[in-house]
Amino acid sequence: MVLNRLRFDQEIRDYKQLKIPAKKAPKPAELKMAKNLIEQLSEPFDPKFYKNEYSAELLKIIKKKAKGKTVN
Repeated sequence: MVLNRLRFDQEIRDYKQLKIPAKKAPKPAELKMAKNLIEQLSEPFDPKFYKNEYSAELLKIIKKKAKGKTVN
């Protein structure tokens, strides 16, 4: 899964405002479990399987409007 989110300037806070707990090293068993989960749930990413459907639909609307048709 890939997630990209654009943020506006007013949404970004200075890290000093965050209440982040002190750094604590994970236990070896927890780290091993996390790595195993990541390996089990990971698979190769192939971007050719994904299409920008939004742009395709928007282009259809633009072409209809250019022809003077009403868009619902």
